[in-house]
Amino acid sequence: MRLFLLGDSFTDNLYAKPQDDLNIGKYVKKLSDLGIKPMWFSDYLEQWGYEVHNLGIAGASNYDIVNRFARINKNFKEGDRIIINWSSFSRHNWLDSNGENQTVHNDATCIEDIHIRKFFVEQSIIREKSVTEGGFLATSFVPFLDYLVDVHSKYRPIIWTPFVNLEEIFQDRRWFCCNIENPIFIDKIKHGDKLIIAKEFPDLTDRHYGRYGNFYLAVLLKTVLEYGSGEYYMNDKDLIEKISYNLTNSTIPDTPL
Repeated sequence: MRLFLLGDSFTDNLYAKPQDDLNIGKYVKKLSDLGIKPMWFSDYLEQWGYEVHNLGIAGASNYDIVNRFARINKNFKEGDRIIINWSSFSRHNWLDSNGENQTVHNDATCIEDIHIRKFFVEQSIIREKSVTEGGFLATSFVPFLDYLVDVHSKYRPIIWTPFVNLEEIFQDRRWFCCNIENPIFIDKIKHGDKLIIAKEFPDLTDRHYGRYGNFYLAVLLKTVLEYGSGEYYMNDKDLIEKISYNLTNSTIPDTPL
């Protein structure tokens, strides 16, 4: 089975390209010193027999993710699946002076001009409210994302987001599944208090999933992938029970260097 993964830095395999001066690099180094090699959720899926095509981009906006749909192999094979992690709606796209795409986050630190930076910071706040308070993005862009995913329904997509406030936006939609930090799942996880890097190592202020979060995310996704039917995952009590059971009864394997 081929899996096409789309998303931001929660999908892009950061362990495969850590930088020593960033928290991810420091995290990998800490584990390396303990004789442990952390695995990304896509590493586990590959280990479990899936052919993974990771199209995630660290720092991506949802516009970046939409554009990545064009990179999915058009020669559809029965059994192919898509897994999409939607990102924060506060991120925008901007062309730099060389005409290259630049994704601007809510702090806009990548923008040198302080006036333009202030504009982007204000826009980020407005965009976040537009989604969470039923504004233009909630009534126009989110339905477009639903449409885009439905166009690819033969891939039986799985949608998730690492942003808890966005789960409320998507939770009743087709193909959506809550993530491992959702209250219905996190209490089932043995290491639920260590899913993100900052909770495993408090001196590293990084909320990406660490080795525990990536393992249990992989367990959740594998359960949905193997489930035989349905489109409204969160309304399927049998599926939720299977996910809960697997999260409770799965233990992260040792991954020595």
